[in-house]
Formats: sequence, C-alpha cells, structure tokens
Amino acid sequence: MSTPEGDLEITLNLWYIYDDNRLIYGLLVRPYVDRGPDEEKLGRLHSLAESDFWVARFFDLPKRFCTAVHTSDPATGQSATDSVPVFPLSVYNELEPLGLFEDAIKELEADLPHICRLKVPANPVVCVTPLFMDDSGNLTPKFKGQKRLSVDES
Repeated sequence: MSTPEGDLEITLNLWYIYDDNRLIYGLLVRPYVDRGPDEEKLGRLHSLAESDFWVARFFDLPKRFCTAVHTSDPATGQSATDSVPVFPLSVYNELEPLGLFEDAIKELEADLPHICRLKVPANPVVCVTPLFMDDSGNLTPKFKGQKRLSVDES
C-alpha cells in the first residue's frame, strides 16, 4: 500500500560557526522535506545554504567536543577544569563530517511535529557549510563543495 509520504525524505542543511582563530563554537541545523534524485536534493540544499542559516535552529557544541581548560590559583593552590564550548577547526576536519552534528540531528528529529511520519534517514542528504563569523558578528558562508555523507545507525 502506498503512503502519501511516498518518496519524501528529510534532508538537512548543517552549518558550523567558526571565527578567525579557527575555532568552532556553534552549530545550526535546518531540516527540509524533499523528493527526487539525491543530486537534485543536494543542489537545492546548497542553494538554500547561503541564506537559510538565519532561520536555522542553533545548537551548542556537544560536551564531548568542548575544549577542556585547566586553571589554577597560585594564591590558594586550587585548580579547576572547565569545559569551554569551542572546538578546533583542524580537529573537525579529521572527524567523520556528521560526528559533530549527531546530537543536534537526534534532538531535532525528536522535536519533529507529532504528525510527521518521516524520520531522518540513516544516510541523509546533507549540505555542510562553514559559517565564518567576524569580530563584528557578521556571518559569511564559506563553501567547499558537495558530497554525500553517511551517518551510522548506532
């Protein structure tokens, strides 16, 4: 039996925000419902990535990707470790591309309207776009190309 959802699937635009210190400190995710060949879906995502980050949902970096900062007070001899929500861009470039976004994608999927019968597929069509934030807070998308990314079903 055919369903109205048919060949519809959730696709995602993903952005990470970084600064001139090459530190990532925020994520943005925007889901879409689309159909058609993957190349066409990816083309639509890419064209929307230039502006849709303004209305995308913001996510903090997952704790496991935050940078640990150790401090000590010489006067008291006490030391502490704090988690700072920044992640080096150089380390991200060595990761599975969706690893940084995994928690955000799961949270977003859990928050889909209850009438939505769709789930984010195990291998979603995504467009990941770096967003450079300058000292004045201006955001500029920086495109590097397109490719299909996979997500483990674990």
